[in-house]
Amino acid sequence: EALAVVNAYARTAADWRELAPGPEFRAVVRRAVEDPLRLALGAISAAAVELFAGEGAERLRACPAPGCILYFVRTHARREWCTVGCGNRVRVARHSRRAREGDEAG
Repeated sequence: EALAVVNAYARTAADWRELAPGPEFRAVVRRAVEDPLRLALGAISAAAVELFAGEGAERLRACPAPGCILYFVRTHARREWCTVGCGNRVRVARHSRRAREGDEAG
């Protein structure tokens, strides 16, 4: 279902450059669809296709933080979280857990 929606809107992103006639050639952009909403949805869908199936798709990761549903593109080998906030919450929870375990042991 979601794939069909993305593909349907990705088809509307088609645009191309042409040379306009005149004393001096100039490039103009032609679009298959002129509706601004459909153009925006088409551009977003085309970006989604590139994200999931393009050259960088192997860098796409799900955030491993508990309860986080976001994905991110791993731009650095040490990047683990979708945001700094997600990573910080995990580290704070780990620190609190270790502190509690230390209190219980001693």
